[in-house]
Amino acid sequence: LYLYYASRLMKLAVMNTASHANPEAGDGFNKTVVPILRRMVFAIAVMAPVLAAIGYFAAARFLLYPTILSLGLIGAANVVHGILSEAAEIWLSAPDADTEAEAPNLRLMPVVIGFLMALAALPVLALIWGARVSDLTEIWVWMNEGVSLGDATISLSDVVTFSVIFAMGFAATRLVQKLLRNSVLPRTRLDAGGRNAALSGVGYIGFTLAGLVAISATGIDLSNLAIVAGALSVGVGFGLQTIVSNFVSGIILLIERPIKEGDWIEVGAYSGYVRRIAVRSTEIENFDRGMVIIPNTDLIAGTVLNWTHSNLVGRVKVPVGVAYGSDPRQVERILLEAAESHPMVLRSPAPSVVFHGFGADSMDFEVRAFLRDVNWQLSAKSDINFEIVKRFGEASIEIPFAQRDITLKNVSEITDALKASSSPEAP
Repeated sequence: LYLYYASRLMKLAVMNTASHANPEAGDGFNKTVVPILRRMVFAIAVMAPVLAAIGYFAAARFLLYPTILSLGLIGAANVVHGILSEAAEIWLSAPDADTEAEAPNLRLMPVVIGFLMALAALPVLALIWGARVSDLTEIWVWMNEGVSLGDATISLSDVVTFSVIFAMGFAATRLVQKLLRNSVLPRTRLDAGGRNAALSGVGYIGFTLAGLVAISATGIDLSNLAIVAGALSVGVGFGLQTIVSNFVSGIILLIERPIKEGDWIEVGAYSGYVRRIAVRSTEIENFDRGMVIIPNTDLIAGTVLNWTHSNLVGRVKVPVGVAYGSDPRQVERILLEAAESHPMVLRSPAPSVVFHGFGADSMDFEVRAFLRDVNWQLSAKSDINFEIVKRFGEASIEIPFAQRDITLKNVSEITDALKASSSPEAP
């Protein structure tokens, strides 16, 4: 009866997970492992009484009691896994960090914790199902002897040592990043891009040092690793040249910071705001709210126009054409008044008007003014155009459009031909 009710409870857990509002947020253990366990438990719950009824008491006892103990162990492990996963998420996450950027790392932590707990539970399950301590001791000795790879011997203790030390270095690096993000960097004069660059640099250095210390702790000779890395670098140089180039360019961008998050830049045919700088590519949001992914090599080796690199001041240009016969000085005065009336236009340097020349249909002028925030360039240009139209109307200054004069030659011959065609005697 205990096993039967346990199978029913597991079935309810599976149904509850399947009906969750967000399927991706459901427990993976309930969706994958529990259905298999439920079928096995239900089968044992039916088979054990049948075996006992026909006289196989030892077989029934062998199936019944280890199954109950195994279910208890799995349930306890599931509870501990949930507690450790929550603790890891609280430890590694930051309150003001980008949750979407950290989601892949945080989503992987429960998997790693579950894998480690499964390895720790295997010996206990083996003992429950009849394994002897001597058998486990022999397996432990064999695993500790390790596997020889050339001059190096890799054993289970080496793998555990590497995993523990690297995990400690990883956690320490994330803790330092959290302290910098929450306590140190907000008190500096660095902008958001500089803070992200500093945090990324600390992360790369910390993870690299954690890996080197973990490898050294296992006793592996790093000189042999350097030889292997040198041999692999040849293949990397040919096969992964583009990826390595983008990676190095990303490091340069984070250190030199010719562009930073929030800058308005133009790269080739693309223009928009920098939203994220990664080690391989940079994400730019254009003015249509589309995300453009640009390799970092293009930003380092190519030409980039950064409108907001050192400050937000930028110039707006408004071309204007007026009809011939208008007073150029009056036009200049009206254009200056229209530019100076806009609240985003700076008084120093003052706006100016350039008389470009005499066009085919108009006299061509251009208003040039510096804005306190170049991000308002398009809006300011539109407002100035509205103001120019209003003031030109009040001053009776015409904004011309294309006009063409047509001169007809041989008018008399055309007139005679028309009269002849309209005559009643015409054929």
